[in-house]
Amino acid sequence: MHKRSKRALMVGLLFEGVLAVSALPGSYEGRPLFLDHHRRAVGNFVWGYRSALSNDVPDDVLRRSFTHPRTKSSLDDLFCRDDALTYSEIAGLMTVDSDESGEFLRFYVASSVNAEFAQRMLQAESVVAFVSDNKEFYQHITTIPDDEFHFLVERNDAGALLYRYMNASDCTAIQDLSTVHYVHWRIQGKFAGYFHLHDSGGPSVVDKESAGFVIERTTPYSLYRTSQGKARQLM
Repeated sequence: MHKRSKRALMVGLLFEGVLAVSALPGSYEGRPLFLDHHRRAVGNFVWGYRSALSNDVPDDVLRRSFTHPRTKSSLDDLFCRDDALTYSEIAGLMTVDSDESGEFLRFYVASSVNAEFAQRMLQAESVVAFVSDNKEFYQHITTIPDDEFHFLVERNDAGALLYRYMNASDCTAIQDLSTVHYVHWRIQGKFAGYFHLHDSGGPSVVDKESAGFVIERTTPYSLYRTSQGKARQLM
């Protein structure tokens, strides 16, 4: 490679490195939006690294860990937090850890920027006024062009503005998981996969397509393992 090309490449990599480091866990809120893809890049790198090192956790280990009192206590807290959400479900990472009392599950979650914004929008006195005041972030998530945005605002079409955001937010759910990996770049225990909470009805068709876990609010709690269009109830 030509020296000038090498130098340009090094400068580019250094710039990317500075942005990535500036996006490391710390003050998350209020950061410039152009750093979002660097946060997600860091999260996706950590995600890939963990997945490559982690073999599938056996079903018997998951069953044993799921019945531990520490696991139940953690799930009680998570479902309480889930009750406070009008929109979205709590999701995150799940690990298997152990101490002198046996094996148990740890759950790592992070506030979803998309879900937080949706919650505030649903609670706002005026959706149109709220979206207008937060135009930059709204367009960042929905990618709606200026002319369409102003058209919907002028029509006072709260329903269309809300629908556009909710639809885009659902489509970026995978980015929220990368954010969880980014925030929790240090975890305890063996990485088992990702999970989300359900109230009832078992895993949906969409849930079954992804490799992960669904934890349902039953008495006692239920645990499903999903993959390739199927769901197996472990507990």
